[in-house]
Amino acid sequence: MSEIEKVQAKLLDMMHRLVVVLDEHRIPYYVCAGTQLGAVRHKGFIPWDDDIDIMIPRPDYERLIQLARANDLKLGEGLEARSIELGNARIPFLKVIDPQVEIVDLGQVDRINKLWIDVFPMEGLPSDADERVKFYRKARRIQKSFLIGYNSLAQLIKITKRKRQILAKWAIHVGVRAYGLKRLARKLVKHCSRYDFEQAEYVGLVMWSYGEKEAMLKADLWTRQYEFCDMKVKGVGDYDRYLKNSFGEYMILPPVDQRKTHGVKLVCD
Repeated sequence: MSEIEKVQAKLLDMMHRLVVVLDEHRIPYYVCAGTQLGAVRHKGFIPWDDDIDIMIPRPDYERLIQLARANDLKLGEGLEARSIELGNARIPFLKVIDPQVEIVDLGQVDRINKLWIDVFPMEGLPSDADERVKFYRKARRIQKSFLIGYNSLAQLIKITKRKRQILAKWAIHVGVRAYGLKRLARKLVKHCSRYDFEQAEYVGLVMWSYGEKEAMLKADLWTRQYEFCDMKVKGVGDYDRYLKNSFGEYMILPPVDQRKTHGVKLVCD
């Protein structure tokens, strides 16, 4: 078994346990981004993918946060929740981790971490198309600043090619650290959750998204079950529209040099 297959096996085990909790509490979820693409194109993981992404409507996402808070941050068998809302992380969305599975995240200068599943809130959006563009652009600006501040200076140097860009990012990094990462994360959460999901005509993923093309009519939001390795997962019903908006001709494999991973490696099998 290759290194990435070992990571995928651990993630799949975590997903089994998380889905039990979500279904038990009737919390709707949708696999999204590369996980939705993998479910459609590969009936499982994209072969080079090493994470799982799901999105949950904001009101239900808040219920999940409350559930984690009421259970000492536990979510089901052996899983824990971390987020800015829970006060135990600086990230502006929920990460569900298995504290027993240590990884080295090569994308973060060999930083030891715990294996995770990303859980993003699906937000209400403005009805006006121009307003949606502005809304997403502001979210991207805050997110970009957050990521520069979140990464270490060593990581910024590693991922930045031009010296002029390094100096610009260094200035932003210093400014964000002075402002406060947690404070900026809360600012991003406040911006993204500005529109009431229940009243919104359009909804979509805003944090860590592909931008305004993620927007969809809430009336078109429905759930379909997909085969995903040895389990069934729930995803966006109109997968064709969703994936075309995000990836274009999604059934065509990208060139080898564009098959990017997070660089996750298990510390021990």
